[in-house]
Amino acid sequence: MSTQELGSCHGINGSITLYHDRIAIRHGGSTHLHDVALAQIHAVIVERKSVVPFATLTLLAAALTVLVKYNPIWFLVNLPDKESTLVSLAALSAAIACAVPVVLRTAFVNVSVRSESDPVFVRLGFVRARPAKRLAKQFRELSAGG
Repeated sequence: MSTQELGSCHGINGSITLYHDRIAIRHGGSTHLHDVALAQIHAVIVERKSVVPFATLTLLAAALTVLVKYNPIWFLVNLPDKESTLVSLAALSAAIACAVPVVLRTAFVNVSVRSESDPVFVRLGFVRARPAKRLAKQFRELSAGG
């Protein structure tokens, strides 16, 4: 077996290491490695969740914060200072709460390894995006014979 590591990625529930002839999978915090021949692996898929819903909510809440705080539409709605501060703090809190999933979904992805016998052989969550993309690219190059 080849011992030269071509790439690896680590998630919250395990790690995947790519070699020239196999993929080594470690589940969770266990020390046991599960080696799978490269010929048995059908695909390595990097899945990113959509950021659009949370990004939209973040922008709307931030816009509401600015509108309420600086009151440029005073002729439509004119809140007293106390209520204006309270509403703008609530909108700012909502903007921050919606921004957290945007950052997490941008920085982390899920990686699925599929074999010919199983639709999803292993799935890792919260994998940093760059190493995951690099691993998928290297697998694609190896499986294409390049």
